[in-house]
Amino acid sequence: MGFWKKAKLPMIRRCVADGAFIPFGYGIAWSDLVRNRAVCYPIPLNRLVGWAYNFYWFKLVNPQDAVLHRDQKSFEAGFQQAMLAVDDERERAYNEGYAAGRKEAGQTIDEAYTEWLAERRSN
Repeated sequence: MGFWKKAKLPMIRRCVADGAFIPFGYGIAWSDLVRNRAVCYPIPLNRLVGWAYNFYWFKLVNPQDAVLHRDQKSFEAGFQQAMLAVDDERERAYNEGYAAGRKEAGQTIDEAYTEWLAERRSN
């Protein structure tokens, strides 16, 4: 359990959805782009909390590594799906071509057989 829950202190943090009004006396500490909201604290505190947040994420954690890893995994998954779709498309096109070729070959064989029968009957 966190300190805030143990101490039962009032929460001064307010999360505001994108496009909503910021509560009176509050300022934006940082924007949470994942959840599409702004995190607000009382005006003198919002700058300090925002700086601490930025320092933690951009100096200590370095989220670019996590973002690059996530993007790489997303790209690989999308590439695999695209390859499967291409394989499915290729297989579908092959099956259509095979069916059309069999149909055309069957018609050609039927025509050749009817011609052969006609020649045979005429002799």
